[in-house]
Amino acid sequence: MPNTFTKELRVSPQHIDDLQHVNNVVYLQWVQDIAAEHWFSAIANLKLDDLVWVARDHHIEYFAPALLNEELVLKTYVDKTEGVSSFRCVEIFRANKIICKCNSRWILVDKESMRPCRIPQEICDLFL
Repeated sequence: MPNTFTKELRVSPQHIDDLQHVNNVVYLQWVQDIAAEHWFSAIANLKLDDLVWVARDHHIEYFAPALLNEELVLKTYVDKTEGVSSFRCVEIFRANKIICKCNSRWILVDKESMRPCRIPQEICDLFL
């Protein structure tokens, strides 16, 4: 069972676009934000300052719009890791119904050289 990270948020006016629902770019920002929050909460006791994640790709599916003042639940987990890649899922729910899903591939890189590096087993153990 993967290590799951969850957070709640309320849709606010800055999230809304001209169509009166959450803008697509906002969903991507939420995906990046919850991925970072999950990472930093999991590694709080480890010295991994020399490693950073960069996004390789995102695939987002929208099932229903999110509207102003709605309460949403975001859930994320790492589905698998392979070499330098981590495959993360973010699901966004309104009233226990999924409204958006994003599958992302993140690449672990050395912060100084910005070269990809193999994901250490200690990181895999934290998330899978």
